Amino acid sequence: MPLSGPAGAECGPAGLSWSESKLDVLDVLLTIGVSAIGGIIGAAACPLHDSSDKDEARLYGSCVAGAASFAGFLFASRTVNYACAAPPSPASR
Repeated sequence: MPLSGPAGAECGPAGLSWSESKLDVLDVLLTIGVSAIGGIIGAAACPLHDSSDKDEARLYGSCVAGAASFAGFLFASRTVNYACAAPPSPASR
């Protein structure tokens, strides 16, 4: 999947006129699902011993939460609509 450049990079020196996020309910549900899958993978990959104490359990929880957060961040939707500003007219210079 090709990654896009920053919003408005093709606008040139005139810059952006406006921009808005297009995050909707489906994007939120997808992020929650991907984070849950990341948490399951983290739970399987992070080490937890049978005789673990409180500190080891805390480290395990941090490892699982980190995996869930990383997966959600990595695959989060970043859809943005924007419009380029009009370049200045010769009369206004």
